Amino acid sequence: MMPVEMIEKRPRSHKENLTGEHPRGDLGQVIGLIGFLLSWTLDSLVLHATTFLAGFVPLPARLAGCSLLIALAFYFSLSGHRAVFGSPVSGRKIIREGAFARIRHPLYFSSLLFTLALCLASLSLISFAVFLALLVFYDRIAAYEERLLTARFGPEYKDYQRKVRRWLPRIKPARFSD
Repeated sequence: MMPVEMIEKRPRSHKENLTGEHPRGDLGQVIGLIGFLLSWTLDSLVLHATTFLAGFVPLPARLAGCSLLIALAFYFSLSGHRAVFGSPVSGRKIIREGAFARIRHPLYFSSLLFTLALCLASLSLISFAVFLALLVFYDRIAAYEERLLTARFGPEYKDYQRKVRRWLPRIKPARFSD
């Protein structure tokens, strides 16, 4: 695997070549992350209002699960960014390389894994409730973007949807014939 600095980077201006994002997607993600981090920090480190379950699960077990989720989040984030911004694209196409052969929204999924990892670390029920709200938000913006992709690519995108799930990653990457 190449170090991040060695990836041939596609300028952000190539983002226009992508099909489209939900108009409130970026803002919603920032607000959601800030809200999650505030609720997690206050409950897990200050108030301990809903972290009573942590007394039943040993810290090493929670940290092991947390570490696994963060490693998976890092993989899906890095692989997703490489597929989208790592190399020049000739024309518009469905991205099916890297993490996109395992899950349709690897960048959103990596954010969810990261927040779930923090929930697991402290077993904060308030944080888990915010995580569930984030899951609903990400599912809605993913569904919106999938409608745009279906409108643009039609049966080709429908075939991709049949082979690659939205939120449950495939263990083995899907195979596509081009």
